[in-house]
Amino acid sequence: MRRHIPLLLSLPLLLAFTACGPEGTVAVEEPVSTDQDQESPSATPSASGAPAGEPSADTSPDGAPKDTPEEAPEEAPSSGGTPDGAAFSESHSVSFPVGAYEHEYEGEADVVYTVAGVSSSGAGRVDFTLEVEVPDLERVLGFGNLEAVCGTGAGEVAVESTDPPSEAEAGSHAFPMWCDVAPGTEELRIIIRHGGEEMVFDGPVG
Repeated sequence: MRRHIPLLLSLPLLLAFTACGPEGTVAVEEPVSTDQDQESPSATPSASGAPAGEPSADTSPDGAPKDTPEEAPEEAPSSGGTPDGAAFSESHSVSFPVGAYEHEYEGEADVVYTVAGVSSSGAGRVDFTLEVEVPDLERVLGFGNLEAVCGTGAGEVAVESTDPPSEAEAGSHAFPMWCDVAPGTEELRIIIRHGGEEMVFDGPVG
């Protein structure tokens, strides 16, 4: 005698078999990501755009701002000493009246004196050039009373010239001169006296 399974008991088994499908697999739904997972700290880029742990382009490796220039130290002023070319380079001027004769004098003009080319021959002789700039005095300028001497620690010695100045018209004039000093003289003073004035030029002997 056959036993029949009651219909109510066989219905759950039929539903279970249908849900498993023909291959016996069960579909599983993937979990839906939440907003909290999308905003995890590891996925958030840094504000500077550089990878974590590396310095940004606005900072230097030591952490200081890259665009901040370093101030260069101020150069210390040079100490004393005679600048190159300063020896005997100073000029002196003496005022002379303008006019052909004394009763015609009107105003004054400056005659400029400069000593240049001071050099030693090594045997005690020092050569130099006296340069004189004469303005238009409306007459010639006489040098009959011009006196030139060289001064050292031992005193003054006379200056010599193969063509001593006598007189000069307006313009630039150069008179070669020399004086004999003790060998080894390092400092020299050249004194020019003219027009009631004394002009002193001094410096090292080259």
